[in-house]
Amino acid sequence: MPRIDLSRDWRFRAVGNPWDSNSDGAPQGAFEPATPDADWERVDLPHDATIRSPISQGAPIPGAPTNSGRNGWFPGSLVWYRKHLEVEASPSRRYFVEFDGAYRQCALWLNGYFVGRHPNGYFPFLFDLTPFMARGGNVLAARLSTLDAPSGRWYSGTGLTRLAYLWDLDETHFAPHGLSVTSPRATAESAVVDLRAEIQGPPGRGRLQGVLFDPSGVEVARAEKEVDIPSTASFSFAVSRPDLWEPDAPARYRFAAALHRDGRVVDERTLLTGLRRIEFLPRRGFLLNGKPTKMKGVCLHHDGGPVGAAVPDSLWEFRLGELKKIGCNAIRTSHNPPSDAFLDLCDRLGFLVMDEFADKWEPPHYLEFEERWEKDLEAWIRRDRNHPSVVVYSVGNENDHPGSPYLDSLLPKLCGKVRELDPTRPVLAGLERGGDAAGQASRVMASAASLDLVGINYGEQWYREILERSPEALVMGTENYVYYTSLPGKREAFVEKNAWQYVMEDDRVLGSFYWAGIDYLGEAYRAWPRIGSVSGLFDTTLRPKPMASLAACHWLAEPRLFLGIRESPEPPASMWSPPPIATVWRGTPGKEVLVEAYSNGEEVSLFLNGRALGSRRAQPNRCFRWTVAYEPGELTARAKIGGKELSESLRTPGSPTSLRLRACGPAPRIGDVFQVEALLEDASGTLCDEALEEARFAVEGGHSLVAVANGNLEWHGPFHGDRVPLHRGRAVVLIRAPSATAHGTLRVACGAWSASLKLPPPLP
Repeated sequence: MPRIDLSRDWRFRAVGNPWDSNSDGAPQGAFEPATPDADWERVDLPHDATIRSPISQGAPIPGAPTNSGRNGWFPGSLVWYRKHLEVEASPSRRYFVEFDGAYRQCALWLNGYFVGRHPNGYFPFLFDLTPFMARGGNVLAARLSTLDAPSGRWYSGTGLTRLAYLWDLDETHFAPHGLSVTSPRATAESAVVDLRAEIQGPPGRGRLQGVLFDPSGVEVARAEKEVDIPSTASFSFAVSRPDLWEPDAPARYRFAAALHRDGRVVDERTLLTGLRRIEFLPRRGFLLNGKPTKMKGVCLHHDGGPVGAAVPDSLWEFRLGELKKIGCNAIRTSHNPPSDAFLDLCDRLGFLVMDEFADKWEPPHYLEFEERWEKDLEAWIRRDRNHPSVVVYSVGNENDHPGSPYLDSLLPKLCGKVRELDPTRPVLAGLERGGDAAGQASRVMASAASLDLVGINYGEQWYREILERSPEALVMGTENYVYYTSLPGKREAFVEKNAWQYVMEDDRVLGSFYWAGIDYLGEAYRAWPRIGSVSGLFDTTLRPKPMASLAACHWLAEPRLFLGIRESPEPPASMWSPPPIATVWRGTPGKEVLVEAYSNGEEVSLFLNGRALGSRRAQPNRCFRWTVAYEPGELTARAKIGGKELSESLRTPGSPTSLRLRACGPAPRIGDVFQVEALLEDASGTLCDEALEEARFAVEGGHSLVAVANGNLEWHGPFHGDRVPLHRGRAVVLIRAPSATAHGTLRVACGAWSASLKLPPPLP
């Protein structure tokens, strides 16, 4: 293959005090190939240099600025990476290095020669190494800096936080990311698949060949033609009775392209794609393969909690799988392009993706925007356009108040560029809800004139007015609270009407994206000691919160029931924080407790220690409530759902008696990271939620510890250690499977209790 994975065996070193004039600890001449680096740390990509840094409010070292809650109270860093490349360089070949993202202010050298720089952290970028490549040994050196932290509104990480590749190409070749495949017609009976190939090289003639394989690997179409070099060539395939891609059946076809010149194959590429038809129709909404489809979405930031910005693919697979279980079918990549590997997972697992370009269009969020936005946007679209999961592009998020001259001058430029590069998908932006001023819906519509869809954050209370003004418009909830909603004239109104109810009231409302799907690091303004946002449906360890159950009651047809205890009848301090709900039966005898159940059933009945406490009929927001005088024992809810009965119970915890270990997520393959949770329980299996003992982890058999966590964003680590205090009776460990199919053992000690778990060999 012409693209070689460079993720293994980089040398890494951080500069000790980059704010000091002497740059104490700085690798001198790190870009020079002869610089010794045998004592540098060996790391694989993706790698985040920040996540192991100490968390504090103050300056990390003398001379540095103080940390910020925006970055989770982590410091900035200046770091170097070096990679030794053995390449039989030839003057007739072209060499490019590609980074899927590098955070940030990346400067690159090859063999001591400066290659180029890329200031922003989430865009893929490519550098031509050909003029500097030597036969045999080569040294690639990268310097990255986040000394300007915080550079955004959330935790960024530092370093080569995504994968890197070397393109080794004949002088006649397909351009990197130069193949695009679309399915302009796709029905259950037939599909047309169009290929476009950008061919580069010395002038001449060649032959382009393409073969399409169905999801089972059977060849279903083949074509070839003579082409000019250089040129952009295209041809079409016809496919009978295709397997169409959709969230419940994400079928993927494999396309293989070959370029011939002078009797030999000079380049070959393979890509996976899905055949599907997306339509956004006035008055009818979003249709996928002809079927009306609502986007049941969440917003996701790029970090993985205890692993920071370097999230292994297997951890993302686990996270997406848990979201899928509650009915989620759509992801908004807030607020930047995700990694290519993330989109591969969305293709394979069946998620609809709103692929987002940027948060803000100005420093410090986006450096050199005016000079770089067109090139960054083109690299983003060219990389992502073959992913069937991507159904909507977003060019920005809350860039200014709707109707502002700044916003309305830039939206047409960005949207126009996206349409020029990929006319097959609609474009929107996450327009800011703004303040409580009258006429805000009119200002939203003024800015939306440049967009294909009206995207608005926390604006569901204006949908009706927007659609009355513009009956042909289609509206998307690009960000929504997970429990409350606002009034047109008051944002912090704490109205108990779920955003999903607005989606179901009108076909022209395409979907909703809750903020957020999973807790994330950063965006902890004035929140010390908290280091992240707690607005997710899941915490950072994938423990589902009560709001995950509420979302499932709206999104799933299958019977659902959740039972909890509302810890306070008063609204929380912020609408981003849903009501605090406990999931154990605990209280003061005789004192009244507010019991809250969520269900998609018609009726829910409540019982305390076997006594009936009454039934409640369904409410539109799927909430059922009782006021109950507390007594220890067992509280049970029973729901009638479509002729079936479902029950859920809460028990008063007893004293701890055992430590239970449970492996989570899909079975790991060689080298994958997987999660095991440790649960401290009483004799009946009830979680001892008030236990605070420290869990200590050790692994054997070639497995290695990656991180520990407990979901408590007021715990400051270290995440890369081997111990963590329980939070709500639970702690987790992330483990990397060995490089061979070996058995292993996890041993855990927690206070007076201990347990072990046999780790099966990873799949090959």
